[in-house]
Amino acid sequence: MARIGFSVVQPKASQSGISVVADTRELAKFARSLRRASPEAWAAYRAAVRVAAEAVAADARSRAGFSTRIPATIKVRVLSSGNIEITAGGDAAPDAAPLENKGKGGTFRHPVFGNREVWVNQPARPFLAPALEAHREEVAQAIEDAVMVALNRAIGR
Repeated sequence: MARIGFSVVQPKASQSGISVVADTRELAKFARSLRRASPEAWAAYRAAVRVAAEAVAADARSRAGFSTRIPATIKVRVLSSGNIEITAGGDAAPDAAPLENKGKGGTFRHPVFGNREVWVNQPARPFLAPALEAHREEVAQAIEDAVMVALNRAIGR
């Protein structure tokens, strides 16, 4: 079975959003083969892993309840590689990434209203990384189960 590693990353396309990505390189090979062999099995796999990821996203939304903007920006995607991506932030909530602080507590520094002459420390309030950690085993098991269901469908069981 593929080894599943999780990380909190800053997406390259956005300076204000954050993502939690399940890095499963072996799963990408499986996904390509499954899409070619059985589009129906691929669709079943995507639906199954999305359910597990939605549990993480719902937990992250509740953990981000301190904000009026961040919870609405938390989205789930199943990538063509078979990986799951949960993102938050972007233009609608540019404070999401600094508050997440790469999943670490502590503080971060920022200019007051963009004034680079005046900087303050602000407490971090991670919400994505703790939600993922709380559901790590559940997500890993859901991916494993989805792979088995998809394989069984692909071979006609």
